[in-house]
Order: sequence, then C-alpha cells, then structure tokens
Amino acid sequence: MQKRPFIMLAIVLAIVFLSPARTEVAHARTTTITVAFQTEDDHWVSPLCCGQSGDVYADATSPVNIELEDLNGGDLNDGDIVVLRTYGLWGAAAFSVADYSGNPIHSSNANTSSPTNTEKFYIWSGECEYCQIPAGTVFLQNVATGEYWIAPDCGGGLLNGNAIDTGSGCSRFEMAFQ
Repeated sequence: MQKRPFIMLAIVLAIVFLSPARTEVAHARTTTITVAFQTEDDHWVSPLCCGQSGDVYADATSPVNIELEDLNGGDLNDGDIVVLRTYGLWGAAAFSVADYSGNPIHSSNANTSSPTNTEKFYIWSGECEYCQIPAGTVFLQNVATGEYWIAPDCGGGLLNGNAIDTGSGCSRFEMAFQ
C-alpha cells in the first residue's frame, strides 16, 4: 500500500520532465482612444459611407469619431504605430492606403485583428521626438509607403496619402480627443 505515493510521484515527475517544453507568449496590449482629425481649413476627416468601403474625405463640417488603436499600448507617443478605424452599418472599417502608391486614403472592411502595413500609420507630433502626444497638431505617415497624409487644398476633398514630407501642402492635422 505504501508504493502508491511513490508511483504517483513517479508519474507526475515523468509528465513534467517528458512533456514538451512550454513557452509563454507575451501578448502586447493595445490602447484604443477615440479621436477626430481636423484640417487647416476647419474640415474634419470622414470616411465616405460611414464605415463601409470607400474613399476618405476631409470635408465633414463637424467632428467624426475615429477609433485610434496604439499598437504598442500605453501612452500615445510620438512615433507610435497606430491603426485608424470607423464603425458603421457594415461593422469596422480600417483606414488604409489604396495601394503602395499611397493615393488615395481608403476605408475598407479589413481584418481588424491583424492589420497589414498599408493599414498602419506612424503618428508624429512634430513637437518633440518620441514624447507623449497631447491633443494638437499631428502628422500621419504610412508604414508601407513612408508617405504622409495630405488634404488637398487643406480640406474639402479626397484625402491622399502621397505627401513625401510634412512640408508638402496640407499634411498637418489637428487631433482632438473625443
């Protein structure tokens, strides 16, 4: 009868030492905030069709809620990579460049759990390098193309993603936390 504890111990040790090694995968937490982007001429960035596939315009006359997901989590900092989404009757739609040319910015019903590089943007404040970004002036740079968002004529039209630098036309947006 006293052999049972030893047998049980031997079985437990065999399971522990002979089972495949386990590795824990750390899942990065993301931070999601609601923002709106305003152009220099007081228009607001808005996807056509309210979350359905379509082009993104800078022609709304009032703030339009956009979900900004900071992929590395924590505070929103200069240089962070973000994904921008809207929600409508058709569910979530991610902002992206239409192709690798960066022209135009597009809203599409994309896989929101695994954004592609055309759906990812660096966010820059232009105020300080890698510091926390408050509401205010920001620039959005596509990860895939390296080009910046631009509002032709500083708003009132189709939003493009083909500015080569932040000095090109109207690539400056005022970000407001909603």
